Amino acid sequence: MSSSGLGVSNGDIRLMNGSHECQGRVEIMYLGNWGTVCDDGWQLDNAVVVCKQLQCGSAVAALSQAAYGAGVGQIWLDNVQCRGTEAGLSFCSHLGIAQHNCNHNEDAAVICNSNGLSSGGLWSGCRSRATGQVWGWDWNNPTGQSQVLGLRKLFNEMLLHTMERAQL
Repeated sequence: MSSSGLGVSNGDIRLMNGSHECQGRVEIMYLGNWGTVCDDGWQLDNAVVVCKQLQCGSAVAALSQAAYGAGVGQIWLDNVQCRGTEAGLSFCSHLGIAQHNCNHNEDAAVICNSNGLSSGGLWSGCRSRATGQVWGWDWNNPTGQSQVLGLRKLFNEMLLHTMERAQL
């Protein structure tokens, strides 16, 4: 594993195919070419770094299996492992630039808590790229109906939070 610090800055990372600039497939620029990031080992700490790097607020989800469509061209990073404190994605541990065992149906994506995805209160959610429907959970009414997000980690965190609130 390496941590190259490729010098990726806000202008060198982007999110594609989301309904706004703070959600979508993760792409980075290297040697003047945009490329994707493979989802092997992709987790919420990686999304935290991407969202912070793009100044898009907190991370809501780290998605895999080309959730925002398959990219084209080079796959620049694989097996990315962030702690959540790095200044940018390229400072996280990874296999090395352009070293991967992936194809584009494994492109990584993130959803950041920005542009209407939070009411500013205790609400978490995301917007479907297919329908535009907002799915979420109202922490002020944890017994209310919630639609299944398909995001195991997010659901587990919500469940844990609800259980902690019930013990208060």
